Amino acid sequence: MITPWGLVGDDNEISVVTELSSCLETNPVALRMDVLCNQTSCPPGGVGVYNPGYWGMNIEEGQSYRVVFYLRSSGKLGLTASFVSENGTQVLDSQQVTAEAKTVENWTKMEVTLRARTSCTKSRLEFTTSQEGTIWLDQVSAMPNNTYLQGGF
Repeated sequence: MITPWGLVGDDNEISVVTELSSCLETNPVALRMDVLCNQTSCPPGGVGVYNPGYWGMNIEEGQSYRVVFYLRSSGKLGLTASFVSENGTQVLDSQQVTAEAKTVENWTKMEVTLRARTSCTKSRLEFTTSQEGTIWLDQVSAMPNNTYLQGGF
């Protein structure tokens, strides 16, 4: 796996690599997820990647968090952005990110707001899907809406 990113699923369902295809010239490396399963063969909740931030993300009940990222996809997009507990069993909040293939064939900036339903001091940010194909992620940022000096995860 690619530190600090971890896998949701196993090697028969997803392959993750880095490649020099970023949307930004200053940091040319992007994460590429090849999803090998589909809606009938993927595990419940799908497959994908997660990032624990530094020592886990302290997500607080009732607080809103802005998640910004760039992506592109080999086809129609159906992705879920979530804050989950450290072991991935408890979903604190999630939001579907969908787009037609034409919209995400090139790098596209996306933004979602997640509002925590409960607190968890060691949370992680997950991106999951049950849609076969390739999704590239780059420049992922999660930031509390109520923050001091724009500090984030």
